[in-house]
Amino acid sequence: MKKADTNKDKKLSIEEFNKPEGFNTLRAEGEKAKDKLGEFTSVDGDEDGVLDVGELMERFPNLSEKRVKNLVKQADKDKDGQLNSDEFNSEKGLEKL
Repeated sequence: MKKADTNKDKKLSIEEFNKPEGFNTLRAEGEKAKDKLGEFTSVDGDEDGVLDVGELMERFPNLSEKRVKNLVKQADKDKDGQLNSDEFNSEKGLEKL
């Protein structure tokens, strides 16, 4: 939305939305969020809404357990030893895997 908000008032006016970059930016952001949710859901084997080290090891077998634990520790904002979807999709989560 930042790209579409040309006057930087943190609101998207009808004029900004109607510009090609306005609608296309929102659509692209929506698709990206949908893709990230799909990735999280595909890793969440027990469907409990969080990812533990075991689930991440299954999805990313090329990473060592030590590396996965370290990545979880870095991305785990609430310090519960697991990643929720926000933590997984953060810069320190999925992007590091």
